[in-house]
Amino acid sequence: MTQNDLIGIGYYGGLALLFAVAAIIGLGVTLQVDRAIGRWTACLMVPAMLLGTALSSVLSGRDLKYAFSNIEGIAFGADGGGSGVLRLVTAFMLAVGGATVIANLYGRGRQTRRGLAPADADRQAQAVPAGSGQALLVAYAVFFLSNAVFNAAFGTKPAFTHNVLYLPVAFAAVYVWRNEPVGNFVRLARWMLIAFMLASLLLAVAKPSLAVQPAYKGWVPGLSVRLWGLGSNPNSIGPLALLLLLLEWMQPSRRWPVRVVVAGLALAVLVMAQSKTAWAAGLAMAVVVAWYRLRKAPTGGARVGFVLALIAGLLLLCVPLMTMDLGRLWDKLAATSVGTDVATLSGRAQIWAAALGAWQTSPVFGYGPAAWGPEHRAVLGMPFAFSAHNQFLQSMSSAGTLGLVSLLAYLGLLGLWCLRAATATRGASMALYVLVLLRCITEAPLAPSTLFNGDAITHLILFRLALIGVPKRARAALAPARFRGVAAG
Repeated sequence: MTQNDLIGIGYYGGLALLFAVAAIIGLGVTLQVDRAIGRWTACLMVPAMLLGTALSSVLSGRDLKYAFSNIEGIAFGADGGGSGVLRLVTAFMLAVGGATVIANLYGRGRQTRRGLAPADADRQAQAVPAGSGQALLVAYAVFFLSNAVFNAAFGTKPAFTHNVLYLPVAFAAVYVWRNEPVGNFVRLARWMLIAFMLASLLLAVAKPSLAVQPAYKGWVPGLSVRLWGLGSNPNSIGPLALLLLLLEWMQPSRRWPVRVVVAGLALAVLVMAQSKTAWAAGLAMAVVVAWYRLRKAPTGGARVGFVLALIAGLLLLCVPLMTMDLGRLWDKLAATSVGTDVATLSGRAQIWAAALGAWQTSPVFGYGPAAWGPEHRAVLGMPFAFSAHNQFLQSMSSAGTLGLVSLLAYLGLLGLWCLRAATATRGASMALYVLVLLRCITEAPLAPSTLFNGDAITHLILFRLALIGVPKRARAALAPARFRGVAAG
C-alpha cells in the first residue's frame, strides 16, 4: 500500500468520522427541538406559510399598474421575491417539521415523552388500527411522487425543482401530530389569516401599485380595481378569504364583535379580488354548510322544514327559467365582455387543448415539471399559459396518465375522509373539499409547486381536517379530544 493510498484512506476515513459525528449531533439537536416545541409543530406550519407568502409578495417588487398586459407573468414572478428572507422561513419550517418527523420515526419519540416505556409505546402503536390516517398519507405520497418526482425523471423534458420537495415535510409534520386536538391548529391559522386579510387591505391603501390592479373590467358594477393584496394573485387571495370564513364558522370567535370584523374583512377581500371561481365556490360552500347545520332534526333525521324549503327554492328557480327566452338572453349576454368570458371560459379552451397535446406526446409520465414553463410556453406559442388551468389536465400534461390516476385516487380518498369528518367539523371539511374540487375545474390548486402560496396553504388545512375523519374503530383507539363541539382528530 503506497503513501498516497494511506493518505486517501485517512482523508475519506476522516470525512466519514466527521459525518458520523455530525449526524449524531444533528439527531440529538433534532430530538431536543422536537421535545421543546414538537406539539406546536403542526400549528406553526400554516402561519409560517402565510408569512412566506406575504413576504414573497411584498419583496417581489411587482408593479400592478400594467398588470392587464401581463397578469400571469406578474403572478408567476411574485414567488421569487426576497429569496434570502424566504430561505430563512423555509429553513425554519424544514427544521421544526423535519425534527418532529425524525423524532417520531426514531424510537416512538412522542409516546415515550408521554410517559410510556419504549416497549409499551411499541405495543400501543401496534394496537392503533390501520385506519388511523396511514391510507391518506400514502395516497398523498403516491400523488406527490407521481406529479413531482417520477415525471421529473422520466418525462419528455426531465427536470429537477428542489422547491417542491419541501411540501411533503409540512404534510408529514401535520400527519405526525394528527392525534393532537385540532383546536390550536385552527385557531392559529384563523388569526394568521385575519392578519393576512387586514394587511392586504391596508397595503391596498398604503401602496396600491403593489396590491391593487387598476382598470379592471370585472363583474361588480362600479368596481374597476382588483385586489391582489399580499397574495400571489387575485385567484389565490380570494379562496383564502373563503377559507377564513370557513374556519370562523368551524371555530367561532368568543366575542360577536370579533366575528363581525372577521366576516367583514373576509367578504371585503372576496369581493375586491373579483375571483369568479371563488364566488361560485363560495355559494356551493354555503349550501354544504347549511346542509350540515339545518338538515338534522333533534331525533337524528332530516328536518321537514329544511327539505320543504329546499324543494321550494328549486321550484322558484325553475319557474323563471321556464318562462324566459333563454336563446335571446344568451345572445344579449354574448355581446358583453361577461358573455365572452363565459363562452371562452376566459381563454382556457385553447390552453386545455394544448394540455391534451402534451399528454398525447408522453402519455405515461407527461412533459415533466417544466410543463408550462418558459420553454414549454414558447414551443406552444402561448406566453400567457402558466398552467393548464385545470387540475386534471395539469396532471395529465405534466405527469401523464400516472399523475392523473394518482390524483383521482387521492381526491377520492380525501373526499371520503372529509365526509367522515363533516359532522365533527360542522360541515367545514366537506365545504373546503368542495372549494378545492371546484377550483380544480378552472385552476390547478393541487399542483406541487412552492410552500408559499394560497393553494398550498388551503391544501394543507384540508389535509389536516380530513385526518379528523378516521373510521370509528380508529377514533376509539386514538381517543380524540373535543373542543367546542369540534372533534380533535
